[in-house]
Amino acid sequence: MFWFLIFLAIGIVAGVGLSNARTPEIRLPRTFAVLGVTTGVVLLILLNSTAHPELIIVYAIAVTITEAAWTARTWGRIFPEAGLNFRDIVMDELLHPARIRIAYAHMLAERERRAESSIEHPDENPNPDDDPNPDDPHTPGSAPSQQP
Repeated sequence: MFWFLIFLAIGIVAGVGLSNARTPEIRLPRTFAVLGVTTGVVLLILLNSTAHPELIIVYAIAVTITEAAWTARTWGRIFPEAGLNFRDIVMDELLHPARIRIAYAHMLAERERRAESSIEHPDENPNPDDDPNPDDPHTPGSAPSQQP
């Protein structure tokens, strides 16, 4: 039971580390560092203790579940515009991990494009309903004020 909890804890730490290394973008050096260190610790324990080799399965499952769950939590916090719930993000992480990253990249590109267009044309009012003074008769498009 002791070794089970140790492998589970190492798997959870590795899952959180992988999630942070892969969200919102994949950082390969950090990903390889997390996997290398945690897998190295697991192998050292296996070779120098009485732990059963089957506990590698506990480590792998803990890494997978923790990474998917922590990534879903992180995406829900940094990309609420996606409109995905926790379960949807977990399933995307398990089945097609690049899907939400692609949507996030498109959203960032759209924001950048909008920011650039507002810098190029700062005098344009994108929403004519947001007239700052609707009762001013000298403002074009303003509503006439009603006087008794």
